[in-house]
Amino acid sequence: MLYAPDHIDALRIHELDKVAAAVGGLTGPLLEIGGGSGRQARILSEAVGDLVSLDVSRRAGVGEHYPITIYDGRNLPFGEGQFNTVFSSHTLEHVKDLNNLLGETRRVLVSGGMALHVLPSATWRLWTTLAHYPAVIRLILRRLRGAGEGLGRVHGPPAVPRRHDWVAILNTLVAPKRHGVDGNVITEMYYFSRLRWRTVFARAGWRVVRIVPLSLFYTGYGAGSGWLSMGLRRGLAGVMGSSSMLYVLRRDTEAR
Repeated sequence: MLYAPDHIDALRIHELDKVAAAVGGLTGPLLEIGGGSGRQARILSEAVGDLVSLDVSRRAGVGEHYPITIYDGRNLPFGEGQFNTVFSSHTLEHVKDLNNLLGETRRVLVSGGMALHVLPSATWRLWTTLAHYPAVIRLILRRLRGAGEGLGRVHGPPAVPRRHDWVAILNTLVAPKRHGVDGNVITEMYYFSRLRWRTVFARAGWRVVRIVPLSLFYTGYGAGSGWLSMGLRRGLAGVMGSSSMLYVLRRDTEAR
């Protein structure tokens, strides 16, 4: 992706405001799945007080803004009924064994507790696919000018790209990559749909209470990241669709 970290943070902070408003406020103890840098955890902790954030990776930047507990990605290191709320943001689409993880979140949630999952929409997949080719062209132009891969910043003097770099770019140009762990760039239109997520959640013993569009438009390539205001993104979402959805879940007490 070609987002600047600060731009992603601005989007996620806006989404957190929408999440809190959609459920009438958040309550702790809260468990966050996929904490990453901890920036969202820090904000959430200010709202709920008691918060634990988990991640599966020790990659650079994890826990930079809030303490993150590393776990194995399968077994949540907590007893039954320890949390009032479970939260994740743009995480579940990267989990291979969803049924196991969703079962684990049911286990650690109190009776009557609530799970909140923010996920990319089918709309996001569509517009990200369409934005792919202009993004690759921008990358090629930056390479020709001697710029680096990230955001156009120059890393040292201009240099002729190595052959394998150009091969990688051409492969990417021809075949956009999937975002999650299932399917491909085409079938993700289904994997990110409301129908699919309803099915996944029901299978794991959850009842979908509400599905709330978070009313922001963006793509996976940061189109307009330097000049599109949040107000304009909200307006675009009304026309082009919300790029993320909030799924509000309750434990299905009849599920086994």
